[in-house]
Amino acid sequence: MKKGFRMITTVMTTVLVSAMLFTGCSTKSAENSKVSTNTPTENASGETASKGLSGNLELQVFVGGYGDAWWNEMIDGFQKENPDLKIKKNMGAQINATMKTRWLGEDTPDLVFLDGPDLAWDAMEADGQFLDLRSFYSSAAISEGKLVKDSIMKGLVDENKEVYRAPYILSTWGTWYDDKYFTDNNLKVPSNFDELMALGEQLKKQKVSLMDFAGQYQYLLRGTLYQQLISEGGTLLQDAVSLKPGVFTSPAFKKALTKYEKLAKAGYFLNGTVALNHTQSQMEWLNHNAALIPNGLWLESEMKKDIPSGFNMKFIPSVMQDAGQPYAVGVNSINIAISSKAKNKEAALAFLGYLYREENVKRFVEMTGSPAALNIDISNLNVADSTKSVQNWLADSNVAVVPQPRNIPQQVEDVLRNGVNAIILGEATVDSVAESAEQEAVKVR
Repeated sequence: MKKGFRMITTVMTTVLVSAMLFTGCSTKSAENSKVSTNTPTENASGETASKGLSGNLELQVFVGGYGDAWWNEMIDGFQKENPDLKIKKNMGAQINATMKTRWLGEDTPDLVFLDGPDLAWDAMEADGQFLDLRSFYSSAAISEGKLVKDSIMKGLVDENKEVYRAPYILSTWGTWYDDKYFTDNNLKVPSNFDELMALGEQLKKQKVSLMDFAGQYQYLLRGTLYQQLISEGGTLLQDAVSLKPGVFTSPAFKKALTKYEKLAKAGYFLNGTVALNHTQSQMEWLNHNAALIPNGLWLESEMKKDIPSGFNMKFIPSVMQDAGQPYAVGVNSINIAISSKAKNKEAALAFLGYLYREENVKRFVEMTGSPAALNIDISNLNVADSTKSVQNWLADSNVAVVPQPRNIPQQVEDVLRNGVNAIILGEATVDSVAESAEQEAVKVR
């Protein structure tokens, strides 16, 4: 194993998830810390007490792969405990774009789910738009005697900095395939890039594409590029995320981009995939027009109504590493934040505590099929085989598991996405895309 990798321990075999990421920023920390002490109290069982709240509580919830059923159940349950509280839920697939002007005008909701497009939470955090949650985490419990902060994976939390985002969902990316299709067609799941190319040639003879992806979004990058950077070893991924000068024009980074060029020149990508959105690309894959698809852990939950009978969805962390390099996966979380301008901070903090109750965390896992960012016992939960597939990989000692608190900043990631799409279409070179990303990084730094 190369230096810089973190090998997952066997302790993870007893749980589905590991908790993720408290990240912080010092911007306006003094202002936020003054208001962050208004945390809910604990009841006798150690859970966050939330009864007796009044006033208004406004929520912003992006609805995507995780659906809205769990959110609606949580809101209804919290409402029953607080009948005098008026809850306004702003929910939908376009809600982040809809609410953008309100954030700019400092007329914000109280609590926001940090998921989906049109939500530049990095910049929002840097601007001091989120509440510092350190005081909340010093007392919030998921069950009697078990604090939320004690469930967070070691090495991912800098306890000396402010905590502006509350980790809730385990987020990782990888490549998915239909295990039954591979078995029926005597196909080998690739363990490195050479085997991936060989699989592409085998599928091409069967008139099936090797891979498709949602070209409108960053799915290809997050499902394959980030893993390549981890497999290369050292600090390449961290350097890219932190926009270290010269990282995007480095030989190692350009080597990763070159692999997309090789796949495209061989004709292994589904024709037209760069124009597809996430559901379109997922349907193409479900219909076996492509054998592999890079995607996140919500895939089965989002497409459950469209999955063909007999389709056996399986996960593999990475497919583009060189022979001899380890499988690799970066793990992070999808988070919840409270606005520093929230009009009802008490209710927002109480609702956050309600979501963290162990029974509610387990409901999330069961209802969405996605792992939560907390150490909880899920052995008796009704979860899908695909979820267990992810668990098995995370528990494999041969997989390089690297904490990834952040992605490459959105402005640079957008340049890379457009650039890789152009490489696949034959409209750009590796060198030109690397240089464009480096120039954008200079602007963002």
